[in-house]
Amino acid sequence: MKRRKYKGRKIYKTKEKNYYDKGFGGKLFSLLLTLILLGGVGFLGYSVAEPLVDFSKKAGDTVAEPVTEPVTEPPAAELTTQTTTQITTSTALSSTSTTSATAAQAADYTTETTTVQKKSTDDYRASSVPLSAVRTIDALDSALFAIPAVDDIEYIEIPLKISGGVICYNCTSQEARSSNAIVSTLDIRDIVKTVKNHGYKPAAVVSTFDDAILPLRFASCGYTFRDDSLWLDRNGQPHSSPFSDAALAYNSYVIQEAAAAGFEKIICTDLKIPEFSQEELKNLGSRFGDSSQRCAALASALSFFREHSADFKSEIYPQFNAEDILLGRDEFFLSKKLNTDKIAVNIDIDSISGTISDRTGIYEFNGTPADMTEKMLGLIKGELKGKKVTVRITGTDCDWYSLYEAGQKAVSLGFGSFVIG
Repeated sequence: MKRRKYKGRKIYKTKEKNYYDKGFGGKLFSLLLTLILLGGVGFLGYSVAEPLVDFSKKAGDTVAEPVTEPVTEPPAAELTTQTTTQITTSTALSSTSTTSATAAQAADYTTETTTVQKKSTDDYRASSVPLSAVRTIDALDSALFAIPAVDDIEYIEIPLKISGGVICYNCTSQEARSSNAIVSTLDIRDIVKTVKNHGYKPAAVVSTFDDAILPLRFASCGYTFRDDSLWLDRNGQPHSSPFSDAALAYNSYVIQEAAAAGFEKIICTDLKIPEFSQEELKNLGSRFGDSSQRCAALASALSFFREHSADFKSEIYPQFNAEDILLGRDEFFLSKKLNTDKIAVNIDIDSISGTISDRTGIYEFNGTPADMTEKMLGLIKGELKGKKVTVRITGTDCDWYSLYEAGQKAVSLGFGSFVIG
């Protein structure tokens, strides 16, 4: 073939004879040759492609057989609806993904800054409010708003009756009213409602026999000498007695009122009897000095409170002082008369800070509240064996977060329940 070269693109010039028509034989031969070539290319492509596809498959991959379905064009209105639904679904999925990512980031941040121990369904974790919070609903609201939002705090403890005999709500007991024990006009149901409105469950603390108010008005509720005069401690204060039916009924009334109002847990404190001198016992009666009878009276009181609140779903259990357990000063806790395995143990950081001692040794407590909590629980763990313990950590000189860290420390040591404050 003859070519001519130019500065631009190449142009091929064909000879005139190529434009002449071929004969019939030539056309037939060209057609057969074309068909043969096309068949060869198809066969070669299929032979090469199939091994390549098989080679590229991963182990376990499957290839779905194509399903041919008739395509029906929906009306325009349906198309619009489907398109809108797809867009909405896509937006929702995108939003969900974003929310999940944000939640994951928050969880990672929480894990890095504060390690919150997991809580089982039986664990009781609470924060208490100060006495000033139960003066008015506004004060209670403010106190509840001030509690930091942490995931594992489920309950709020309300002081309904405190050591000394003061009642911190508008109790309907005639004995409480006539003895001027009530210092708040708050209705007990309003307290429960307010706590629940903040997303918590209500719990109560009721001091039982550390009551100097009731016996001053009703001497039979305290300890009386043979001449009916009232026994007073070294500070000139009387105490309510578990040997008194009237005192039992009075405390039970407060506990029942709390249970009826919806307090799910009620912690009874001050289950104790004063120590009496030998001279005092001569005029009081020998049973007040007999440890077995003293502990039996306290155990009977706890059973009495539970039995008379049985119609309600409240859980009632006693609280003891960790320092008294360590120093062997709580005869009821250490006795075989204790008729429950579920208790609360209070660690008072203010009281144990520094050193405490008994006849056998001196114990030093220093560092953070978490450090002191760890040491105290280590010292008394033998006495707590076999009991379901709620660890209460208190301290007027401690901020909420340091007490919360102490609660987390208790959980890490195997005590699933704690109370702050």
